[in-house]
Amino acid sequence: MTGRRSASVGLPELRTIAVYDLPTRLFKWSLVVFVSVAFLVSSSHPYGTLFVVHIACGYAVTLLLLFRFVWGFIGGQHARFKSFVHGWRSFRAYGQGLLRLNPHRIVGHNPVGGWMIMTLLITLSAIVLRGLFAEARTGGAGLLRHCFPPRP
Repeated sequence: MTGRRSASVGLPELRTIAVYDLPTRLFKWSLVVFVSVAFLVSSSHPYGTLFVVHIACGYAVTLLLLFRFVWGFIGGQHARFKSFVHGWRSFRAYGQGLLRLNPHRIVGHNPVGGWMIMTLLITLSAIVLRGLFAEARTGGAGLLRHCFPPRP
């Protein structure tokens, strides 16, 4: 990308660097949309068309999560898990730098943000699995509800 010159003499040229590839950006914004819609629709105890919207959003989130887990291994440099999931020492050192208000600069997710992303993906996966195994009293049920026998 092209840089912009500063109006003042002696200041460095500012550059915009695109860190994340297009599939990663589309994943992030699609996830925001589908999780938000599923949450907003489900907060009103949906039935009928609203329930169908909730289910459709749940399946969309499922597909997005499957894509992201695959893309975490074969995607671009900053989309791969190995580029942003760091060990405890890196996590702790970065956290200490944050507390001193002097963290080191990192392109992409920092060690704390990397573990937040993993927590988000695992939590959303658990929510999706819970929905797939759900047996609702209103008649709606998840695709995998028959894997466990009903309670007496």
